[in-house]
Amino acid sequence: MYISTLSSFAATALVFVVAQGHMEMSYPAPFRSRYNPHIQAGTADFSMTSPLKSDGSDFPCKGYHKDMKDSTGAGAPVVTWNSGSTYNYTIIGGAPHNGGSCQAALSYDNGVSFKVIHSYIGDCPIMNTGNFDFTVPVDAKSGNAIFAWTWQNQVGNREYYMNCASVQIDGSQASSGSPKVSFSSRPDLFVANIGNGCTTVEGKDTVYPEPGPDVSIKSGESNSASTITGKCKGLKTREVLSLKSSPNSALVPRFSNSTSNSSIASPVRIMLSTTMMPTAASGSCSPNTAMKASKNGECGGFQTCSDSVYGGCCSQYGYCGDSAAHCGDGCMEEFGICGMNVTVLKLRMRRPHFQFA
Repeated sequence: MYISTLSSFAATALVFVVAQGHMEMSYPAPFRSRYNPHIQAGTADFSMTSPLKSDGSDFPCKGYHKDMKDSTGAGAPVVTWNSGSTYNYTIIGGAPHNGGSCQAALSYDNGVSFKVIHSYIGDCPIMNTGNFDFTVPVDAKSGNAIFAWTWQNQVGNREYYMNCASVQIDGSQASSGSPKVSFSSRPDLFVANIGNGCTTVEGKDTVYPEPGPDVSIKSGESNSASTITGKCKGLKTREVLSLKSSPNSALVPRFSNSTSNSSIASPVRIMLSTTMMPTAASGSCSPNTAMKASKNGECGGFQTCSDSVYGGCCSQYGYCGDSAAHCGDGCMEEFGICGMNVTVLKLRMRRPHFQFA
């Protein structure tokens, strides 16, 4: 009797550990999630915490983005967000793998492409329950969209996690302010560790080559080349599938430790020097003074953040702003001001919207 009871307890504990094995998004409720009020009978995925398959066959969204075709059923929106407003999503689970880096993105074409609306470099996620803030771009158009959360864990197997939810975007309440960059100009989603030729480095927070203008940095890493290997860039779904299926594509092994020059990604930071133009009178060089205040939130070349409505600091990623991410480490003083007395805002934490039964 004692042995039977002990065995039963062990089995129950094992099921609980498996269920709590990694992390998942609970809000907004993803497709096929047990938290989704629109879930169809018998379709719940109780392994939402699992990463995508290493061959990329279930990219994107574990394949559940197809539910968007059922706009009044399984793909019905679970939340409505206004363009230009700030919201958050909730991550729960029991194995944050020492954090890592995450991205939040939107897709208006049923998962064909995703545009990054916020990147979190480091400490994402680091606790059993966490809320992560983001702002819906002011120029995000009205309509049904897929909201995606992706995660590249710092410690453990090289994996790629992705949960997706159906959301409704309301652009009618957006302010008249200009976007940091146009929605179409935002970077495509960073994709790695699923047989697409890009691999993240174990033990380091992933520094995205193209994080976009909205970034939260809570990591000591600052150079993408030391955190990723291979051909790494934002990809659309069809490009991921093409790389995966092409027999001639140079795929990087899942646990590759290669450090050859051909597989190392180039650094994300590119220092731009002031252009020197020869004068007609003497033929000597003098600094170019044709710099203009940025009108689209980007800095570099002939655009400076000085006197820009987007903020006075030019980040290492080439965007204007006034946060610590823009004015601190990597700030390019050639295109604005640097070293402002600002601190990175800590992510607000709260209880999850849903509790385990």
